[in-house]
Amino acid sequence: MNTFAYRGKRKRDYFEGWYLRLFNNDVNMAFIFAVTFNQDDPHAFIQVFDGRSVSTEYFRFPLEAFRYEDATVFIGENRLSESHVRVKVGGYDIDGTISDHVLPGRSSIGLLRYAPLQCFQEVVWLSASADIAMPDGEKTEVYLEKTYGRRFPKRWFWLHAPFDDGVLSFAGGIVPVPPFETFAFFALFHHEEETVRFATYNRASLRIEEGKTVSFLLKKGGHTLFIDAERGDEVPLVGPGERARMQERVMESLNAKVRLRYMKGERRMERRSAEAGFEWMYNE
Repeated sequence: MNTFAYRGKRKRDYFEGWYLRLFNNDVNMAFIFAVTFNQDDPHAFIQVFDGRSVSTEYFRFPLEAFRYEDATVFIGENRLSESHVRVKVGGYDIDGTISDHVLPGRSSIGLLRYAPLQCFQEVVWLSASADIAMPDGEKTEVYLEKTYGRRFPKRWFWLHAPFDDGVLSFAGGIVPVPPFETFAFFALFHHEEETVRFATYNRASLRIEEGKTVSFLLKKGGHTLFIDAERGDEVPLVGPGERARMQERVMESLNAKVRLRYMKGERRMERRSAEAGFEWMYNE
């Protein structure tokens, strides 16, 4: 399954977006390439979140500026493929190649991708390396996921935590599967060239406690994962609401603090991330 590929075919009241995160010691940014076919306000856009300045900008394009061809997303002169990124909007000018992809192995949401969900989410690359002309000239790490469907869930959480030797991608929420609603989640913890998967569809369990931090306890077979996530400096991003209209207020931080503890048998490890991406919209 090619999770990068465009799936929409210009459906009515439908959205599709690619969330690209770039980070190193001096850069912490997210770029969202997206399109909405809401009947009343169809358009393409690039949304930029700068985690250093804690600011966001929404660059709007006519619908005709969006196209997908040659395995590349085009929005005006901006483009994104599995090997290249080009962003030239506002004061941003980024151009470079992407390589060394770490793939999740299979669909993040499993067989739920065939269900009549309102919103689908796929991790495209758990990590990759970018050779990009950035002001600092350092090696840049990359993360890419995509969402598509008719609207964001009513309640959800999302967490992306990079570590020195691994990465965590974790999301969950209330999933409407007409005529019912249910809770579903997935967590992909990649370390030492291994990806451990916890998910609703592989019968993993999840317990959530909300306090000063949000704590998660995940178990699957002999694997146990403890996650403590502290919300950082949040900004309001724009997401799809009813009929894919871009009107949902999505609070996200790129400097959340995460402590992760992983256990399997006698094996123990602890990792920390001070620049995690976090959305806690579950009890909003």
